[in-house]
Amino acid sequence: MGFQAIGSLGRILLDGAKKVKLFGEEISVSATIYNLTGLSAHADKEGLLKWITSFDKKPDKVFVTHGEDAVCDEFVRSLSELGFLAVAPIYMSRYDLSNGEIVSPGIEIEKKASYIQNNDADSFTYSDLHKAYKRLSEVIHRNKHLDNYDLEKFTKEITALTNNWDK
Repeated sequence: MGFQAIGSLGRILLDGAKKVKLFGEEISVSATIYNLTGLSAHADKEGLLKWITSFDKKPDKVFVTHGEDAVCDEFVRSLSELGFLAVAPIYMSRYDLSNGEIVSPGIEIEKKASYIQNNDADSFTYSDLHKAYKRLSEVIHRNKHLDNYDLEKFTKEITALTNNWDK
Protein backbone atom coordinates (compact mmCIF):
# COMPACT_ATOMS: atom_id res chain seq x y z
CA MET A 1 0.00 0.00 0.00
CA GLY A 2 1.19 3.50 -0.72
CA PHE A 3 2.12 5.70 -3.64
CA GLN A 4 3.24 3.74 -6.72
CA ALA A 5 5.78 5.77 -8.69
CA ILE A 6 6.40 5.23 -12.39
CA GLY A 7 8.81 2.32 -12.84
CA SER A 8 8.18 0.84 -9.38
CA LEU A 9 7.00 -2.74 -8.95
CA GLY A 10 3.73 -1.48 -7.51
CA ARG A 11 3.05 0.71 -10.57
CA ILE A 12 3.96 -2.13 -12.92
CA LEU A 13 1.43 -4.34 -11.12
CA LEU A 14 -1.22 -1.58 -11.18
CA ASP A 15 -0.66 -1.20 -14.91
CA GLY A 16 -1.65 -4.85 -15.39
CA ALA A 17 1.64 -6.67 -15.94
CA LYS A 18 1.21 -10.41 -16.38
CA LYS A 19 4.86 -11.10 -15.41
CA VAL A 20 7.36 -9.20 -13.25
CA LYS A 21 11.00 -9.68 -12.31
CA LEU A 22 11.91 -10.15 -8.66
CA PHE A 23 15.56 -10.59 -7.76
CA GLY A 24 16.30 -11.43 -11.39
CA GLU A 25 13.63 -14.12 -11.59
CA GLU A 26 10.58 -13.76 -13.84
CA ILE A 27 7.40 -14.36 -11.84
CA SER A 28 3.88 -14.78 -13.24
CA VAL A 29 1.33 -12.45 -11.64
CA SER A 30 -1.74 -14.36 -10.55
CA ALA A 31 -2.94 -11.90 -7.91
CA THR A 32 -5.88 -9.57 -8.28
CA ILE A 33 -4.64 -6.00 -7.92
CA TYR A 34 -6.84 -3.25 -6.47
CA ASN A 35 -6.14 0.47 -6.53
CA LEU A 36 -7.60 2.26 -3.51
CA THR A 37 -7.35 5.94 -4.32
CA GLY A 38 -7.64 8.73 -1.80
CA LEU A 39 -5.40 7.28 0.92
CA SER A 40 -2.33 9.31 1.80
CA ALA A 41 0.09 9.65 4.68
CA HIS A 42 0.84 13.33 4.06
CA ALA A 43 -0.91 16.57 3.27
CA ASP A 44 -2.28 17.23 -0.19
CA LYS A 45 -1.31 20.24 -2.31
CA GLU A 46 -3.69 22.62 -0.55
CA GLY A 47 -2.50 21.45 2.87
CA LEU A 48 1.15 21.97 1.92
CA LEU A 49 0.42 25.44 0.51
CA LYS A 50 -1.45 26.37 3.70
CA TRP A 51 1.50 25.14 5.77
CA ILE A 52 4.20 27.03 3.84
CA THR A 53 2.24 30.29 3.63
CA SER A 54 1.77 30.28 7.41
CA PHE A 55 5.49 30.89 8.08
CA ASP A 56 6.30 34.23 9.73
CA LYS A 57 9.51 34.40 7.69
CA LYS A 58 9.16 33.10 4.14
CA PRO A 59 11.92 30.62 3.13
CA ASP A 60 14.55 31.99 0.74
CA LYS A 61 14.23 28.95 -1.51
CA VAL A 62 11.98 25.89 -1.54
CA PHE A 63 13.18 22.54 -2.88
CA VAL A 64 10.38 20.26 -4.09
CA THR A 65 11.68 16.69 -4.02
CA HIS A 66 8.70 14.41 -3.44
CA GLY A 67 6.47 12.91 -6.10
CA GLU A 68 6.62 12.33 -9.82
CA ASP A 69 8.24 14.93 -12.08
CA ALA A 70 4.98 16.38 -13.39
CA VAL A 71 3.61 16.74 -9.85
CA CYS A 72 6.83 18.40 -8.61
CA ASP A 73 6.79 20.78 -11.56
CA GLU A 74 3.17 21.74 -10.90
CA PHE A 75 3.88 22.34 -7.20
CA VAL A 76 6.88 24.52 -8.12
CA ARG A 77 4.55 26.57 -10.37
CA SER A 78 2.04 26.94 -7.53
CA LEU A 79 4.74 28.07 -5.11
CA SER A 80 6.15 30.51 -7.68
CA GLU A 81 2.70 32.05 -8.18
CA LEU A 82 2.63 32.70 -4.41
CA GLY A 83 5.98 34.50 -4.58
CA PHE A 84 8.27 31.69 -3.44
CA LEU A 85 11.55 30.93 -5.21
CA ALA A 86 11.02 27.20 -5.78
CA VAL A 87 12.86 24.52 -7.70
CA ALA A 88 12.46 20.78 -8.25
CA PRO A 89 16.10 19.63 -8.44
CA ILE A 90 16.97 17.02 -11.03
CA TYR A 91 19.12 13.93 -10.51
CA MET A 92 22.66 14.71 -9.33
CA SER A 93 22.09 18.48 -9.17
CA ARG A 94 23.86 20.17 -6.29
CA TYR A 95 23.03 23.38 -4.47
CA ASP A 96 24.95 25.48 -2.00
CA LEU A 97 22.45 25.64 0.86
CA SER A 98 24.19 28.63 2.43
CA ASN A 99 23.17 30.84 -0.50
CA GLY A 100 20.66 28.69 -2.42
CA GLU A 101 22.69 28.79 -5.63
CA ILE A 102 23.13 25.84 -7.92
CA VAL A 103 26.62 24.31 -7.91
CA SER A 104 26.06 21.74 -10.66
CA PRO A 105 22.95 21.41 -12.82
CA GLY A 106 22.55 17.63 -12.64
CA ILE A 107 21.49 15.12 -15.26
CA GLU A 108 18.11 14.85 -16.98
CA ILE A 109 16.95 11.25 -16.87
CA GLU A 110 14.45 10.03 -19.42
CA LYS A 111 11.70 8.26 -17.51
CA LYS A 112 9.55 5.93 -19.52
CA ALA A 113 5.98 6.26 -18.41
CA SER A 114 4.03 3.04 -18.40
CA TYR A 115 0.81 5.03 -18.65
CA ILE A 116 -0.38 8.41 -19.85
CA GLN A 117 -1.58 10.58 -16.98
CA ASN A 118 -5.32 11.20 -17.37
CA ASN A 119 -5.01 9.76 -20.90
CA ASP A 120 -3.60 13.16 -21.88
CA ALA A 121 -0.32 12.89 -23.80
CA ASP A 122 -0.03 16.69 -23.77
CA SER A 123 0.63 16.69 -20.01
CA PHE A 124 4.02 15.03 -20.55
CA THR A 125 4.93 17.45 -23.35
CA TYR A 126 4.02 20.40 -21.14
CA SER A 127 6.10 18.90 -18.35
CA ASP A 128 9.13 18.87 -20.69
CA LEU A 129 8.47 22.51 -21.55
CA HIS A 130 8.37 23.38 -17.86
CA LYS A 131 11.69 21.58 -17.32
CA ALA A 132 13.15 23.82 -20.03
CA TYR A 133 11.73 26.82 -18.15
CA LYS A 134 13.41 25.67 -14.93
CA ARG A 135 16.70 25.20 -16.77
CA LEU A 136 16.44 28.69 -18.26
CA SER A 137 15.73 30.12 -14.79
CA GLU A 138 18.82 28.40 -13.41
CA VAL A 139 20.98 29.68 -16.30
CA ILE A 140 19.68 33.23 -15.76
CA HIS A 141 20.45 32.98 -12.05
CA ARG A 142 23.97 31.65 -12.67
CA ASN A 143 24.69 34.50 -15.11
CA LYS A 144 23.46 37.37 -12.93
CA HIS A 145 27.05 38.59 -12.54
CA LEU A 146 27.66 39.11 -16.28
CA ASP A 147 28.57 42.60 -17.44
CA ASN A 148 25.75 44.83 -18.70
CA TYR A 149 26.57 44.24 -22.36
CA ASP A 150 26.23 40.45 -22.04
CA LEU A 151 23.15 40.75 -19.82
CA GLU A 152 21.49 42.98 -22.42
CA LYS A 153 22.38 40.53 -25.21
CA PHE A 154 21.03 37.60 -23.18
CA THR A 155 17.85 39.55 -22.38
CA LYS A 156 17.27 40.39 -26.04
CA GLU A 157 17.65 36.72 -27.03
CA ILE A 158 15.13 35.60 -24.42
CA THR A 159 12.74 38.42 -25.34
CA ALA A 160 12.94 37.51 -29.03
CA LEU A 161 12.21 33.86 -28.19
CA THR A 162 9.22 34.72 -26.01
CA ASN A 163 7.87 37.22 -28.53
CA ASN A 164 8.04 34.52 -31.19
CA TRP A 165 5.94 32.13 -29.07
CA ASP A 166 3.55 34.59 -27.39
CA LYS A 167 0.39 33.69 -29.32
